[in-house]
Amino acid sequence: MSFGKRLKELRQAAGLSQHQLARMSGVAQSSVSELESDLGRRASPDVLRKFAGPLGVSYDSLLADAGYTPEIPMEPRDFPAWFSQMPENIRDFILEESRAGWPYIRILFDARVNKLSPEDVKKVVAILADFSKRQGK
Repeated sequence: MSFGKRLKELRQAAGLSQHQLARMSGVAQSSVSELESDLGRRASPDVLRKFAGPLGVSYDSLLADAGYTPEIPMEPRDFPAWFSQMPENIRDFILEESRAGWPYIRILFDARVNKLSPEDVKKVVAILADFSKRQGK
């Protein structure tokens, strides 16, 4: 589904007209109309942040719907406080991921954005593992 269709769906689910969404978000009605019609530009993160409240959805979900990759903390000092209470093997994995630029986490995020189910992701991983074995890696 295109972002424009998703935006219209969310707006209608919230019971808002384009005019009401524009007024509540501070975004011009013409911009709301253009975004819903998938004409021209991509919604900026700033516009998405303004839409989140009136639409009753999270900013992160709008970012994902619009095709943006979320910002992931790169340094352990930026991790949430609960990170230190996670099991050691998970903390080690997260630290390795952060040092490498989050390659596995970004793959999973892209899979989610592209609406792959966890079962589909498992199938893809199994195929890649089989291919890797055949290649001797």
